[in-house]
Amino acid sequence: MPTINTRPNKGQQDMNTLDVIHDVAHGYPGGVEALAARMGKSADTLRKKVLPTNDTHDLTVKELRKIEDYCNTDRIADAFANDRGLMCIKKPDFENISDKAFMDLFLDIQKKQGQWASVISESMESGDIDWDEFLRIKEQAYKYIAAILEATARLGSSMALSEENKIARSKRKIAQLKNMRGK
Repeated sequence: MPTINTRPNKGQQDMNTLDVIHDVAHGYPGGVEALAARMGKSADTLRKKVLPTNDTHDLTVKELRKIEDYCNTDRIADAFANDRGLMCIKKPDFENISDKAFMDLFLDIQKKQGQWASVISESMESGDIDWDEFLRIKEQAYKYIAAILEATARLGSSMALSEENKIARSKRKIAQLKNMRGK
């Protein structure tokens, strides 16, 4: 499923959650009208509900979840987390982890570290760092941290699978020994 409007436009890194919800809803293909139709809502009502300055209409949690799902975006979750001084990290898919997938993860970590270092280097060329540069550094740092956490989680999953395999082998050996004794 294609992701819709997941990247903030330039200057939107410091948007608050209400602004992000408004931006996401209006970024849906066909705009708020198409999104409202898909949700089974009046376009005018939804438009008012996503307007950050409107105090007469509020989104329900169910409506907000539909907007996130239909727009296939994590921007709203990221905005909520950012409001609380937190960050969202996508859970990795632990199915069929291969050696190549591990290698790709570690190479991705190195790539993210390099991107983070590049942003810092570029920002410090002028001798001081402005707010926009700091936001870019912070964004790259979070991507780098997320890559490390994903690799760590996958290693943990691999270890758990390895332990499960060891237990299964032990159970098979015990069963074989019992069968040998019984014969």
